[in-house]
Amino acid sequence: MNEIANLFPLSIYQAHLGLSAEERQRMADAIIAQKRERTIKKNERSSWTGDVNGFLDLHRDPRFANFFSQVAIHINRYLSLLGLNPAEYQVHATRSWGTVTEKNERINYHIHDNSAISVVYYLTYPENAGSLLFQDANRRNELTPGLFAVNPKHPRQYKPNAISAMQAKTTICEEDLLLLFPSKVSHGTEMSKSDETRVSIAIDTLITVADATGEEFLLPPVDTWKRL
Repeated sequence: MNEIANLFPLSIYQAHLGLSAEERQRMADAIIAQKRERTIKKNERSSWTGDVNGFLDLHRDPRFANFFSQVAIHINRYLSLLGLNPAEYQVHATRSWGTVTEKNERINYHIHDNSAISVVYYLTYPENAGSLLFQDANRRNELTPGLFAVNPKHPRQYKPNAISAMQAKTTICEEDLLLLFPSKVSHGTEMSKSDETRVSIAIDTLITVADATGEEFLLPPVDTWKRL
């Protein structure tokens, strides 16, 4: 028997929220208005992100209340699919912001160190607007450093799209789509080639336990904390 057993899958939760086009457009318009009010960009190729422009608490904006109530339902489903009991945990939105991407803009690879579950939701997603990318920063099957590097002068004798050699993978992106994934996973976006605007929402979260009795590692409920 000669075969490969692929272990340790990355689980990405995907679901459509079923929000109306009108509601999604209202939220997109609110985010675009924030961009008009304040814009600080790292470079001309970077998407506009609300968190670095002072707009990082959409979860406190009544215009987004229904959206966040739907996200809460799907976070519980995500936990259940991972084999966890949602009743044992409390998931908190700590930071939430809009992202606006125009033609020839992208979001570079990054992680969210202070978040547990990352949430991405597409309010608008025109054709060729750039997919969400997940990066295998560990490169578990790269037997020696640089083995899977792309070098036109020295083409490697392997299939770069083979699952064993893949360094990055795109996922399906479309309007009304919700994605949940571990915040520690490196992710970014492809460059948008669309003449239309892509608008999305991102959320950082924190997980605490509902009951900290006998718990050594996970965070206790927020209402037991004290500011120092």
